[in-house]
Amino acid sequence: GVKFAVWAPEAKQVELVLFQKDGKTEEKRLPLLKDERGIFVGDTIKEASTGTLYKYVIDGKGPFPDPASRFQPDGVHGCSQVLDHSSFKWSDNEWKGLPKLEQAVVYELHVGTFTKEGTFKAVIPKLEYLRNELGVTMI
Repeated sequence: GVKFAVWAPEAKQVELVLFQKDGKTEEKRLPLLKDERGIFVGDTIKEASTGTLYKYVIDGKGPFPDPASRFQPDGVHGCSQVLDHSSFKWSDNEWKGLPKLEQAVVYELHVGTFTKEGTFKAVIPKLEYLRNELGVTMI
């Protein structure tokens, strides 16, 4: 199962909305309870697991993606998706980093506006340009 939480200190009510795999059809709505810090939490949702799509309804408005989401498969306005961080297989064990931090060229981008599609997947083809043409070493 998955335990969901979202910080919304000004909100009176937050609902978790689970979606079917199409990311458009609502499957279930569950109310979350506000704690003393303004964090809305609920019981562990047994039917949620890696791959579950979800959003939040705040004071009857929305649904909105999770502002702290780690994955937005359909862009910044689509559903958020639950990930299992421990399942990622690292493939860069030989990378030692830059010899000096002063050599770093940092490029800050907003995924939602960097490409027409507004998705992480749409950024991938642009990475070679950022590295080779602009000399970017960190995003």
